Amino acid sequence: MARAGVIIIGSGIAGLMAAHLLADDFNVIVLTKSKLTTSNSKLAQGGIAAALHPNDNWKKHFEDTLRAGYGHHLEHNVELMVKRAPELITYMANLGVPFDRTKTQGFKLGMEGAHQERRIVHADGDQTGKAFVMTLLEKIKGRVEVMEKTEALSLVKENGQVIGVQTDKCLLKADFTIIATGGIGQLYTYTSNARTTTGDGMALAYRAGAMLSDLEFIQFHPTLLLHQEEVVGLASEALRGEGARLVDENGFAIMSEHPNKDLAPRDVVSRKIYDYQAAGKKVFLDISSIEKFSERFPQVFQICQRAGIKLDTSLLEVAPGAHFISGGINTNEHGETSLPALYALGEVACTGVHGANRLASNSLLEGLVFAERAVLDIREKAKSLHFKGLQFLLETDLTQKEESVKLPSLEHLRMMMTQFAGIKRTEAGLKKVIDWLRPYQPWLEQKSSFAPKQMEEANQLLIALLICQSALARTESRGGHFRLDYPKEQEGWLKTTLEVKINQPIRKKKQLISL
Repeated sequence: MARAGVIIIGSGIAGLMAAHLLADDFNVIVLTKSKLTTSNSKLAQGGIAAALHPNDNWKKHFEDTLRAGYGHHLEHNVELMVKRAPELITYMANLGVPFDRTKTQGFKLGMEGAHQERRIVHADGDQTGKAFVMTLLEKIKGRVEVMEKTEALSLVKENGQVIGVQTDKCLLKADFTIIATGGIGQLYTYTSNARTTTGDGMALAYRAGAMLSDLEFIQFHPTLLLHQEEVVGLASEALRGEGARLVDENGFAIMSEHPNKDLAPRDVVSRKIYDYQAAGKKVFLDISSIEKFSERFPQVFQICQRAGIKLDTSLLEVAPGAHFISGGINTNEHGETSLPALYALGEVACTGVHGANRLASNSLLEGLVFAERAVLDIREKAKSLHFKGLQFLLETDLTQKEESVKLPSLEHLRMMMTQFAGIKRTEAGLKKVIDWLRPYQPWLEQKSSFAPKQMEEANQLLIALLICQSALARTESRGGHFRLDYPKEQEGWLKTTLEVKINQPIRKKKQLISL
C-alpha cells in the first residue's frame, strides 16, 4: 500500500523531530534553503525546561510560564506542554542526547530568569541545541529524503487545501505539509538568530491565506555579546543563572533594584540595558563569580576566543537583540493551521504557549511537544486518506518575472525596525515604517511578483510590515511589546489576540478564559 507523503520545510528541532517520528510510516521529505545544520535550534545555548527536581512540579512550571508571558496564553496548550516535558526529556535521553549529569547520574538542572526552581536541563554545557539537532539528524539519516539549498517559494492549494510546495527547483506535492522555518531575527540590526531566520514560513502561509497572530510580541534577548560594536554571539541567560551580573562602566549592578535582580524576565532586563545605552553608557556581564567558565560555558568561551575578546577583566560587553517571536502562524493544539493539511511547528507557529514574552528554555520544549502532537494528528488523519504520497514534478508553474523588482534595501529595513519597531515603540515611529513599506504591499503579497532570488528579501519586507501594523493596533504595553505612548498593561487587552490575514483588516479576538 502506498504511504502518505509529508513535506517538512525547515530543519530546526521541530522539523527534525517531526521527520524522525514520521519516517517509519510515511514518505517524508525535508526542505531547507541552507544546510540541515543551519538553524536557530542549533544555536540554542541555555537548555530545555522541565519540572524534574523533587521540589518542582508542572504547576510551578505552568505558573512561571504565565507570569513571564503576562497571562497572554492559551492555557490549555501551556498545560499540555509543561506536563509532557519530563517524559520528553527521558525520551530524548534514550534517543542519545548527551545531557549533562550529576555524579549520581541524575540530570544537572540549571537556573534561568523568571523560573522559581532549577529546571533547565542542558547538554555539553551550553550547547544543548546543537546536541538535540545532531542527535535527530543522526536518527533521520537514510530514513527521509533531504533537499538542501532549496527555497520554498509558495504553497500550492487545490480546493482550498494545501497539496504541496513550489520550490526554486521543482514542484512537490504531498498529503501533508509542515512549516518549521523558525523566526524573524534578521529583520533587526542586532539578533541572536541564524542568518536564515527571515520570516519565510510566515510569508508563505500568509500569502496562501493562513491566519497569523500575535506578531507584535517580539522578545529581545538582553545579552548579545558585543565586540567593537558588532554582535559576535549570544551570552546565555544561564550565565546569570550561575551568578553573572549585569553592571555598568562603574561596576554598578544595574538590576539591583528589581526583586529578581539579574534573573528578571527578559523584556524587563532588555529595556533596562536599552535605557543605559540610549544614555550613551555601556553595559557588561560580569562573569568573575563563575568557576571553570570555559568548562561550564564552552560555546560562549569559544565565541569570545574567535572574536578576540579578552577575558582577563571578566567583563563581557552586551546589548539586547531580536531573539524570538511569540507570534506567527496561528495553530491549534495539534499544530494545525487555518488551512487544511497545513501544519506549523516551532518558532514560526503561534501555539499560545509563550504569551507576550517567552519563558527562558521553553522554545526547544515547544518544538518537541507540538511536533509530537502534530505527528499524532497526521497519523489519525492518514487513516481515512486516499494517499497521494510524494510527487516530484520537474515541470514547474513558476510565473515569476525574470526582471527584478526594485525593493527597499534590507540594511535600511533593519535600521528602521530597530529604531521604530524594536524594544520601545510609539505610534509615530510605527507609522514611519508602515508608510515607508505600504506602497510595496500589493507586490509583497503576491507570490508571482518576484524572481525566485528575491523571495527572501520580499518575505522580510512583508513580515516587517505586518509586525508594525499589529504593533500599531495594540494600544498597550505587554511583555515584548512596549509602547512609550501606552506604557501600561490594559485590562481590556488581556487575552486579546490580533489576527492577521491577507486581504482582511486586522481583527481583535478574545482568547479562552483562564483555567
